[in-house]
Amino acid sequence: MTQRKVYLPIILGLILFPFIDSFSQQLIRGVITDSLSKQPISGVGVMEVNSKNGTITNENGEFQISVEKLPVILNFSHVSYQQKQKKVITTDFQEIQLPIAIIKLAEVKTGNPAISIINNTIRKALNDTSKRHYFKAFYQKVSSFNGKYTKLQEMFLNASWGQFGVDKWQPTNVRYAQMEVQKYTVPNISVLSFLHSSIIFKKPFFPLNIVDITETYSFKLKHYINPGSEKEIAVISCKPKAKEYVYPQFEGEIFIWTSKDNLCRILGDYNYPKSRNVSRTISLDINYKEDSKGFSLFDNLYLSEKVGKKFSSEQNTEKVWFFFYEEIEGLSKETIYPAFVENDMKIIKEAPYNASFWEKNIPIKHTKLEEDIIKYFEKKQQFTSNF
Repeated sequence: MTQRKVYLPIILGLILFPFIDSFSQQLIRGVITDSLSKQPISGVGVMEVNSKNGTITNENGEFQISVEKLPVILNFSHVSYQQKQKKVITTDFQEIQLPIAIIKLAEVKTGNPAISIINNTIRKALNDTSKRHYFKAFYQKVSSFNGKYTKLQEMFLNASWGQFGVDKWQPTNVRYAQMEVQKYTVPNISVLSFLHSSIIFKKPFFPLNIVDITETYSFKLKHYINPGSEKEIAVISCKPKAKEYVYPQFEGEIFIWTSKDNLCRILGDYNYPKSRNVSRTISLDINYKEDSKGFSLFDNLYLSEKVGKKFSSEQNTEKVWFFFYEEIEGLSKETIYPAFVENDMKIIKEAPYNASFWEKNIPIKHTKLEEDIIKYFEKKQQFTSNF
């Protein structure tokens, strides 16, 4: 009897431990919409107050976040909307509405204040190029051909980042599956995300470059967001000067915090020169935050790339999320890769697949379509370590 009394609590503990652990995390789900249009807002930051725990909304405005206990206060923020906080006391589905930020039209002045604002931002960024930041990051790429799902690529990685973007990376957990071969493919899957995480560039076809911003583009101050406050943002339109071009050209808007000369958002499209009747367009929404020293720091991006023939309805679409979710001290001692390797697919395909890891770790909520496709791949056992 004595032995039974000693071992019974241990046995019960071992049996109940998984259940106790599962209850230690509370999963909060919800959707964030525009208070006027009622349309979903993608890329909204969802942060647990007084914590590093956070996520962003997907393209449908949906989010999910795990917290240790309830109640919890969540902060919802987006450059173009007023910030909002909410105390969440249950795991009931959350419906959050954000009002549009206060906007003031720019006054007509002599000269071009847009050029001065952008140049100040570039000069400040140049003062921080020697510093490196290290992050845990998440990368997701969803591919389709003529609207039909073809491929899923997801990766957790460690990244080394500076004002010129990601320069080194380490994949930690990867899963990759392909249903069909795509007709038009881009060999490197992560290069565009690493490149567009930059604040400044060394090429003139990017709007914030260190060569000459007026060489390729014309800029105009459109309006201010939160005018007169410490969080005032200048919204500057950017248009290419030349109609014929040999490099990609950007057209869109640049958002800059005027009080700090910090870049906070780039929103627009890159149109590529037509080659062999193939057209290529990349739509971008890149968001930045501020580091502890007051400099711009990459946060997340959403990228949609469309490739197709000029006189054909056939079209490939690649949708990418790239998200920094936790700052770390540095890269591990594992293999470190440069940002722009010739074939990163080879690296990704060689990474082992850990099914149990993926059941518990998703920093950005999948859409319903993605969830269905992942279940399909799991059922077919197409997520493996040998591709």
